[in-house]
Amino acid sequence: MKILILGASGKIGKILSNFLKKDNYFNLTLVGNSFENKVINSKIKYLKLDLYKEKNELLNLYIDTDIVINCIGEYKNSKTMSFLNYEFLHAFFEKNKNLIKDTGVHWIQISSIGVYRNPANNNVIDESSPIQTLNLYEKTKLKADNLI
Repeated sequence: MKILILGASGKIGKILSNFLKKDNYFNLTLVGNSFENKVINSKIKYLKLDLYKEKNELLNLYIDTDIVINCIGEYKNSKTMSFLNYEFLHAFFEKNKNLIKDTGVHWIQISSIGVYRNPANNNVIDESSPIQTLNLYEKTKLKADNLI
């Protein structure tokens, strides 16, 4: 099974990548901005891309995968947040929508619990909780969720 992980050098992406690397069943392509381009073995390939600066490199790659896991979640830099959390994904979908549709690529979107509010304060938040975004990060993650 071939898996493409976007944001593989971030907090959640690292944890997920390390977990999946333990199983030799998966062919992983890990895209992140803090590691070097390299092929570890026939099953693991790292692509160093700063999507804000080099989005076309990823958009122009042939996406040969069974699953895309999006772990991109810029939450510190408000200048790049909208582009990385939403605009890039929109461009990625537009470029690959026929491939995704025709080949049945599965998409897993890592969102943010921050888009939901808990009006009853009962410590249970799920997809039926009301949506109420308070900041730019939450708004951009919700836009990406709605795109999917």
